[in-house]
Amino acid sequence: MGFVDRWLRRFLDTAAAPGAAASAHEPGRADSVASADRPPSAPAADPLDGHLQRARARLTTDRDGRRFAESTELQDTLRALDGGGRRKAGDALLADALLCSSSPSLRRQLAERLLHRGERAPARALLQKLVDDDQQAAFALTALGELAEAVGDVDEARRCYERVLAIDVTLEQPRARARRLRAQDDRRRAADDARAVLARFLGARAAGARYAVVDEIGRGGAATVFRARDRRLDRDVALKIFHPRGHREERRRRLVEEARIAGSFDHAHVVPVLDLDDERDLLVLVLCDGG
Repeated sequence: MGFVDRWLRRFLDTAAAPGAAASAHEPGRADSVASADRPPSAPAADPLDGHLQRARARLTTDRDGRRFAESTELQDTLRALDGGGRRKAGDALLADALLCSSSPSLRRQLAERLLHRGERAPARALLQKLVDDDQQAAFALTALGELAEAVGDVDEARRCYERVLAIDVTLEQPRARARRLRAQDDRRRAADDARAVLARFLGARAAGARYAVVDEIGRGGAATVFRARDRRLDRDVALKIFHPRGHREERRRRLVEEARIAGSFDHAHVVPVLDLDDERDLLVLVLCDGG
């Protein structure tokens, strides 16, 4: 016990008993004063520890353990732990109960508790086991859809919600979410189509009369690559059309330099350059298998 603790304890003793300070030196007070200097006794045991130990002892792998795992007694213990600020201990106890019983309701209960605490990975593992259970599938798929949305996997989220609707089409929440995600997907596809049309148009204009642009292969910060048909030589090629940035001379120098560097290598991972057009800011490349 530190000096401040001893002082506070003596102060409280004095406040509790008027005149105690005056009698501190009276016969018989020596023992009480000395007792203030003794080390503090061990803190009282948390009664919840006893509840927890007894509950764990009853979670055996036999019939009695399974019966207790599925009983209201276990739920009473969980409520007591939650009420006493021991929620994580309650989660661990529920996980122990799942070792004794494969009850889907217990699995759902633990998944809900983990989701509430933000433990997504273990909750997802529990939910995936509930997907094949007729009574819990709608809940599990809805929760999995929400988890997929949270990490930006819109396609997986939509699939989950649509599977829920295949179970029960009257469920409003997954129906609204599936409708919203389908609308988002339609808008994204329309925007992608519009960009593809614009890219083909711009690519065709940049390619001139010799090359017929077929579609876009890829896009980067410096250039866009198109699949094209060389009308003069009747062959498929790749056109790398650089974005019009910087001065004309700077773009021309960059184009020639890239063609020169590529031409200095003979390697399977370096695409050969067939031609360049520094007026149109493009390189004509060999079209590799797979685009």
